Amino acid sequence: MANPVDIAAAARTSMLRMGKTWHQLGKINQATATYLRVVREHAGTEEAEQAKLALLKITQGFEVEGRYHLAIDILDRLSKAAT
Repeated sequence: MANPVDIAAAARTSMLRMGKTWHQLGKINQATATYLRVVREHAGTEEAEQAKLALLKITQGFEVEGRYHLAIDILDRLSKAAT
């Protein structure tokens, strides 16, 4: 008999991978939205922790560019998603 598929694990892994792909393509808005969804919908998982780190990396990039308002916006959204 085949092992049951863990749909939740597959979904969070896939969403994290999509966020990384968006990020690598420079599609920061899409990456941010996807990472935030992983944090919100899969709290307490390794994927959520990786998504948080990716979001912090995005905010650091905005800080370096002097785009502080965008960094703060992501941090605010991350704080809300993580609660």
